[in-house]
Amino acid sequence: MMTEIPNIVFELVRDKEISASEFALYCIYRKIASEGEPSFVSTGKLAEMANMSKSTIANAKKALSKPFNKLGGKSLIQITLGDKKLKQADIVLIVDIWPENEKELKPK
Repeated sequence: MMTEIPNIVFELVRDKEISASEFALYCIYRKIASEGEPSFVSTGKLAEMANMSKSTIANAKKALSKPFNKLGGKSLIQITLGDKKLKQADIVLIVDIWPENEKELKPK
């Protein structure tokens, strides 16, 4: 299996719209899930996978779920919060940004 990262995401890093830790988390989500397939990985497990703190992961998830102008108002991920009292992981979906990637990177 191969993990593909849309080139437009690298532009978000270059333009400082997402940080290195947010980019790293996005890459992990791309590795463990794909568009339309939810990820149920806990914040603690993501922190282990990324070698980051839980608070860094939580902040990165929030940042990746906000809308980006370069993506036509789309976010990179959508989050449905799990019930913390029941120790449920958040459900995360990767947003399909391939059309925006193609549009942005089309030769002008």
